[in-house]
Amino acid sequence: MVAVLDNPLPLTGGIKLPDNRAISLERPLKKAKLPKLVTIPLCQAESENSLPIVNVGDSVLKGQVIAEDQLKNAVPVHASTSGIVIEITELTLSEGSGITSKCIVIESDGEDRWHEDKESIGDYDKLSPEEIIRKINQAGITISSDFYKAQDVSLLIINAAETESYISSHEAIIRTYIDEVITGVEILAYALQLDSCVITVEEDKSELISIIKNTLPEKTNIDLKLISSRYPASEEKQLIKSITGQELSFEDSSINAGAVVENISTAYAIKKAIVNGEPLISQVVTIAGSGINQPCNLEVIIGTPIDEIIEQCGGYTDQFEFLVSGGPMTGLKLDNDQLPLTKSIHCLLAFTKSLIPDNIRKADTTDCNECEEVCPVNLKPHELYNHAIEQDEKALINSGLFNCIECGCCNYVCLNHHQLTQEFRQAKNIIRQQQHKRLVAEENKKRYLNKIARNEKQEKEKAKRRLRKVSQDKDNDLKKKQDAIAAAVDRVRKKRVEKNN
Repeated sequence: MVAVLDNPLPLTGGIKLPDNRAISLERPLKKAKLPKLVTIPLCQAESENSLPIVNVGDSVLKGQVIAEDQLKNAVPVHASTSGIVIEITELTLSEGSGITSKCIVIESDGEDRWHEDKESIGDYDKLSPEEIIRKINQAGITISSDFYKAQDVSLLIINAAETESYISSHEAIIRTYIDEVITGVEILAYALQLDSCVITVEEDKSELISIIKNTLPEKTNIDLKLISSRYPASEEKQLIKSITGQELSFEDSSINAGAVVENISTAYAIKKAIVNGEPLISQVVTIAGSGINQPCNLEVIIGTPIDEIIEQCGGYTDQFEFLVSGGPMTGLKLDNDQLPLTKSIHCLLAFTKSLIPDNIRKADTTDCNECEEVCPVNLKPHELYNHAIEQDEKALINSGLFNCIECGCCNYVCLNHHQLTQEFRQAKNIIRQQQHKRLVAEENKKRYLNKIARNEKQEKEKAKRRLRKVSQDKDNDLKKKQDAIAAAVDRVRKKRVEKNN
């Protein structure tokens, strides 16, 4: 049983970032307009091998399954509105990674009609926990893989915290859908058969704390815990350490602490999936930054073109420079805004020159330990950076490279504005590739040696067969000679007998 601390531990290291969320929360959360075209990538979350089950020209309904993955526990892909499939094509995803995905393009009919199989369930506790998890999966919601090891889970942590600047989608969901969120949390706890669970909120979010406390039932198994507002306190392993005191290594998953971590948006989606029969086809997204005219939070259907989302927020300001998918610390720069919204995007940031460092300070980093002080996992980023530049694989591994959570805190405080996180990410990829190459080479060597061994064995078997054949041939020749002699002797004997008679 996991012990929950009375008072969460403070974050080790980290940074107190400027909030920058108030302006996007000035406007109430609203649903985005229905686009004329939706482009739905089939490679979303864990559905990396989904195949279309519809064809160009087919009519589809909102919430209808349009692609499936045959892998166990893989989630299906649903149409986010009703209309006609006009194209199935390969496009670039909006994560800024350059990864391509097969996409289904639907021309909306403007009616937004739901499919006929939409099933509402009033009393979810009439379903078994296994049925709940199966329905969550069928709704296209990716939950922790540890959910499938429910017997090892004794703590559910629901993350309502957002310690990275600008991102306010969790807060917008709580302000607008708190009742649905609490129901989703209760469904998750029921699915795991847990007597208690924890919701985490930053300690300085007094309004959110009041909303959650006032909504929780008098008799509830849900506890509210206040965590540090320093970034990255809401990162999964930091959260587990704060709540339970258990520190997880790079190799560990949350199940090693007997915990499962899900966020508020997942709880909200699960309520809609189980109670309302609605699959995950929309996302609450923060659109913010000084490059946006009207920062806000929008509930947007999956597949909506990003440029249309920006347009609904008043468009770009004159000072706009570039767009980022995600927060300022961990987000990825987008090459363009003609890309579709996916399930993984919770924030779009429009940056201006004022947010880009221009007067870069130069400093002697040999005596600078600021990155070490802010590292939440107690690494020495300056040493790792030097090892990465030198491409010293052994030193990188020994210095804990793979314990780096890529939070970007070291980047934030670096006086030289070194892109440490990017170097670490690249170093990890290089090492993984090298390890993979070595593994492949080792496997090839094993196969080669096995082939040689098989050939040698085959040659030995052939030699043995040849020797047996030679021996058999000799035996046969000898037997033939003996038979011939015996026959000759027998003929002589018969002739003598005949002569004497």
